[in-house]
Amino acid sequence: MRFAHEPHPTPVGAPVLDAVPTSVRTYGDQLLVSLLTGFPFVPGNSRVMLVDPVTGTSQQFMFDLTSVTDVLWRPRPNARPQFFVLEFSANQSATPAPPGRLLRFDTENATVAAAPLITPVSLAFDEATQDLFILELRGQILRLHRIVERSRAGCRIRPVSLARRDAALDRANGAVAGCRRGRGALRPSSCGSV
Repeated sequence: MRFAHEPHPTPVGAPVLDAVPTSVRTYGDQLLVSLLTGFPFVPGNSRVMLVDPVTGTSQQFMFDLTSVTDVLWRPRPNARPQFFVLEFSANQSATPAPPGRLLRFDTENATVAAAPLITPVSLAFDEATQDLFILELRGQILRLHRIVERSRAGCRIRPVSLARRDAALDRANGAVAGCRRGRGALRPSSCGSV
């Protein structure tokens, strides 16, 4: 399957934008594919596609996004699925480019679940602990402790030490052994309400 070029929405750059796939996830018998558009990375021009792997057809599933690098979903009992979308930057064509963010979709409307994020590229969800992990290009893994349950005031985001990953997952308070409180590469972030 190949994703078509899109007409360029501005006079800057080439006449068409490349659709650059950045992640693929299974979603029932379909696939969710996140697409990052090419230069000049116009805000609101990125999207998530729903792809039928049998027929090769696709349709827009989520749109009006900016520089999407990953999408993740989780089922919820007696409710619609919950989706998380990772954006590399809130406006990648700005100078300097602002940080990225994690969006959460409990409904059709997004809420910002975590920001600012520095060059976020990948997501993983631990169903057992309800923790969400974000990989940043600078080589750091962030852990959002119980992101699906916590309110804005209660969400914690901490760097994860790979050498101490198992110990960090076992800690009920969300802090990672060896991390200095309030210091380091990432300060506590704002988290969306549930």
